[in-house]
Amino acid sequence: MSTAVSRVLERLREGGGLQGKDIANIVAMSPATVSRWSSGKATPDLRTQMVIAELRYVVDRLADFYTPDETRLWLHARHPMFNNERAIDLINQGRTEQVLAVIEALDGRLHLERDTKKWIPVFRTNPALNYCDLSGGGCPKSA
Repeated sequence: MSTAVSRVLERLREGGGLQGKDIANIVAMSPATVSRWSSGKATPDLRTQMVIAELRYVVDRLADFYTPDETRLWLHARHPMFNNERAIDLINQGRTEQVLAVIEALDGRLHLERDTKKWIPVFRTNPALNYCDLSGGGCPKSA
């Protein structure tokens, strides 16, 4: 039986190169549990559905830059822009905004500047002039 969750999981496999065990690790569940979700025999709790939805959004954004296999590697690699953490761990911890900020930088709309201890995403509305620090809660509408 096809469910919304099973369709999203299939999309993660196809578009993100993720295997069932990858998804299980990201959402901190067993591969057997993910298999039951994929077959429509069970449904994850709401928090896990939110993590899966955020993962799908990240995978969809990465598809603009990488193949599915490259996306899988990107998600599992430690990144200096994440203070040597992995994107999959940040997503599981509810820190997807950090991951998306780095993806936006790939798209050329953000510029990442090195602070004394971390990377700070700065939104570039006008490449020559207007910057605002996203670590403080976002850009004002007029930036």
